[in-house]
Formats: sequence, C-alpha cells, structure tokens
Amino acid sequence: MNSNANPRRIGQGVAQRNSQTPSQSQVPAITTPDGKDIRILASGISTLPDGVVVDTRPGKGQIYVTCMGKSTATNDGHLVRAAGDGTGVEVIVPDGVTLTPKQLVIDTTSERLYGADREGMRVMWCALDGSGVETLVCNGETDEDRKDATRHCGASKGRQGRILHANIDIPAGQTPATRTDIQTLYAHLPDLELHTATQTLYWTDRGDPSLGNTLNRADVAAPLAPNDVAAARGPSKDTIVAGKFHEAIGLSLDLPGRRAFVADLNGSVGAVDLDSGRKEVLIEDAGTVTGIVYCEA
Repeated sequence: MNSNANPRRIGQGVAQRNSQTPSQSQVPAITTPDGKDIRILASGISTLPDGVVVDTRPGKGQIYVTCMGKSTATNDGHLVRAAGDGTGVEVIVPDGVTLTPKQLVIDTTSERLYGADREGMRVMWCALDGSGVETLVCNGETDEDRKDATRHCGASKGRQGRILHANIDIPAGQTPATRTDIQTLYAHLPDLELHTATQTLYWTDRGDPSLGNTLNRADVAAPLAPNDVAAARGPSKDTIVAGKFHEAIGLSLDLPGRRAFVADLNGSVGAVDLDSGRKEVLIEDAGTVTGIVYCEA
C-alpha cells in the first residue's frame, strides 16, 4: 500500500445489512487503516440500509443512510440521518416517497443529497434536512415498467448494466420522464464515484470475472457527443484497477492517500492502491456490506 497510509478513519460508516433480521442492521465505523478498530455508530436501522454518506464539513459530521424498505413494490423506502457519533437517529424522508433508495451522494456546496431509487426508476434530490424532494430523472412509473429490469438495474450477470450521464438542470420545456440530455457512458456492465478535479469516474462492477467483480476507472473529461451519435463503451481490461472481489458494490475514495475502499456483499472491505492496483483485505465475514464512505479522522 501507499507509504502515506497514516491512521485515518476509513469508514464512518459502512452500511452493514442483516437481511434475516433487519433490526440488527447497523452502521459501524472503522477507525484504523488495518481495519481492526471497529465500533458501532448506529444500530437497529431497519429495512435494509444501503447507501451512506457523511457531511465532512467542520462542525457538521452528520451521517445519512438510505433504507430500501421491506418490499420492492411499495413506497416504503426512507432516508435517515444521525449525528457523527451515531446518536439522534431520525427519519428525514419518510415512507411514501421512495421505493428502494440506494446510492447516495452529498453536495455540501449546494447542501443537497442526490439519490437513486432503484424500483422507483428515479434519480432524486432533497435538502440536507430531507425537505424539497424532487425527481430529476424518471425512467418509468408503472408496475409494468418495473418488470423491465433494464429500466433500473439490468438482469443479474446479464451484461445489461449501464452508467448514464445527464445535466443537473432539466432542459427547458422537458420533464424528468421526457428529458433528452441523458447519455450512456458505459454499457454491458453498481456504485460509482467521480473525482471532479480530474473528471475521473470510478465504479464497481458485480458482473462475472474476468471483467466483472472489479474496481474500474475512466477519464470522462471529454465533452459528450450529441445523443444520436454517442457510442456507449463496454467493459474493458483497460478500465480495471483491481479484481477478484466477491460481489463488489460499495466504493469510496481517499485521493490524497491514493486509495479506494471497496465493500462487497460477501462481507469484506478492501483497500486498493490506485497506482499499483494492489489490494489489501481489511475486514472479512462482516455480513452483507453495502455502502461505504471514507472521511478524515
């Protein structure tokens, strides 16, 4: 690993799901680089926690976690918030707004949260207090639409996954369902993260080896071509940073330390050197680990 891997906190927190006993789902924090110092920040987070982000600004530190709900067919997903020490867990976006909220991103400049609602087939945003929920992208609305997995995730191991791009602002005169500025960056591929300074996109791929179960990255700085000529790229060895994960899903970057942290559904958390691709397993057999977020101690 990189020689400057000093004792930074690498997981405040990890969304750890217990699908057999949802009330035992929790958010642990990993506070040493070797993964040996683990403490539970928040427990009893019900109904399948998935995505997790932290407001890392001085004086803030709040943790936000998406919960997928009990059913993929009903609007019982929700968003919870807790203080940085795990206390004060509260629901800020209640049941009735989303179906299965998953990936979550925080923009501290605009003070907004962006989330993907899988079976809801939507990308949404809201304020940090959960107010002002709006839909930015809508890829279907009916139960019949939901039966088409390519509208929200693609068939498992089916090489149907995609990474899409759209502007934050909906084009004038269009709606979340009719907007025409959505373009496909990568096709035939779950979590992703953008390094905004270099416009480098990182993502995990749960597909079959050798191109699947991998950590990937690609330069997306080039202007996008018009939608009618934009050619989606498929999986390639050229994008792979590291492989041999077990259902890789969660992803968070430590760019100053040149590391990526990857969580997988087999219960492992690994650290990957972004220069050499060398992987170090920090945690094993931790249950079903979904979202992960890195922040400075």
